[in-house]
Amino acid sequence: MSPPTKTQSSASRKKSESANPLLSNVSGEMMGTLGEAGSAYLRGVVTLNREIADFVSKRLETDAEMSRKLGQCKDLREAAELQQSWFREASEEYASNARTLMEMTTRMMNETWAPLRQAGNRGEDFSED
Repeated sequence: MSPPTKTQSSASRKKSESANPLLSNVSGEMMGTLGEAGSAYLRGVVTLNREIADFVSKRLETDAEMSRKLGQCKDLREAAELQQSWFREASEEYASNARTLMEMTTRMMNETWAPLRQAGNRGEDFSED
C-alpha cells in the first residue's frame, strides 16, 4: 500500500489508513516508542551475532591446533590424552559461551521491552483520536 499523495482526498487517506488495522490507531508517539524498541533489539542481535562469530572463530583455531598436535603424537596413549584434554576444554568453553549468550539475550530482551514498559507505566494512550 502506498502512502497517500498530495492529491488524495481526506476521505481517501482515512480509507487507506484504516485498511491496515495494525497502524490505523497508532500515534506518532507510539511509533517512536516502537522504533526505540526495534533499535534496541537490532543492537542486541548484532552483539549476539558478533559473540557467536568470535566464539566459532576461536573454536576453529583451537580445533585446528589440536589436529596439528594430534599429528605429532608419538603413540595412542598420548593421542588419547590430548583428545580427552581437548574435549574437556571444549565442553567447558561451550557451556561458558551458552551462559554468556543467555545473559546477553536476557539483557537484549530487557532493553527491547524497556521503552514499551515505560510507556505502559506512564499510562499513555497511543491511539489517535
